[in-house]
Amino acid sequence: MDARINLTQALAEAARTVSRPPSLDQSLQIIAEVAQDSMPGIDHASITLRHPSGRFETRASKNPLVLRLDHLQYAVDQGPCVDAVRGHSLVSAPRMGSERRWPSYAPQAAALGVQSQLSVTLRLDGDDSLGSLNLYSTTAPLTLESEAMAEIFGLYAVTGPHDARTPALPGPALEPIRVIGHALDIVMNRFDIDANRACDFLDESAARADLELADYAQQPEDQGHLR
Repeated sequence: MDARINLTQALAEAARTVSRPPSLDQSLQIIAEVAQDSMPGIDHASITLRHPSGRFETRASKNPLVLRLDHLQYAVDQGPCVDAVRGHSLVSAPRMGSERRWPSYAPQAAALGVQSQLSVTLRLDGDDSLGSLNLYSTTAPLTLESEAMAEIFGLYAVTGPHDARTPALPGPALEPIRVIGHALDIVMNRFDIDANRACDFLDESAARADLELADYAQQPEDQGHLR
């Protein structure tokens, strides 16, 4: 499938399916499934949440391999998902078999068949790290499109206020994901570039216009074109 079509459709699907989430668990499951099904080279996905006590918990996945990999990272206190939960934003391990950052985790993950892994921080608006979206590949290397899409999911997949008694829920809609997907599609087709370069272009253009990325990307919706 054309990566450009795949990207735009995936972001639009994420915006639609999580527009009115009935519960936190169902919302997280939708986010994980859309990410897994849409990102090139990704075979499995999970979401890690960190409780106020510091305990990690896997949500949105019942796959035995994924649960084993997530729990292994919690047990040895290292790995992409642990780093992402602790605020490292995007943590990419394109070649797990030669990875040296996590000596207690990487060799075991590679032995279990992981070729590549990508984790991105999920945040609440104005809050500390909530958790991470964890993406595993057992069949193919990661692509630049996967990294670009993961960054967008990390920015917009979980939003909204919460308190200590009520788990955070995705906001009333993931409309920014659809809007950014539309803008990315315009940029990729106009300049014949891939999603990663298109993301860089939008980031830099938004900064020059002194606008947030989602606000800058809204221009084609309102005006029919990007400045």
